[in-house]
Amino acid sequence: MIDTVDEKEKLQIIDSRVLPILPLKGTIVYPYLVVPLMIQDQEQARLMDDALMRGSRIGLFLQKDANV
Repeated sequence: MIDTVDEKEKLQIIDSRVLPILPLKGTIVYPYLVVPLMIQDQEQARLMDDALMRGSRIGLFLQKDANV
């Protein structure tokens, strides 16, 4: 349990350094390009919801083998 303000601030700093990664299968996204993302996995949906709620960025990476 977090009791002090300093511990909460440290956790927020660590959290801001973490970049959530969303693997993309068969989709290439270029900078400043608006593309609809089809989220099919529950874990990926949770990742997107968390990032949107925090107002943070997410990393998009092309997954070479779409069967994995």
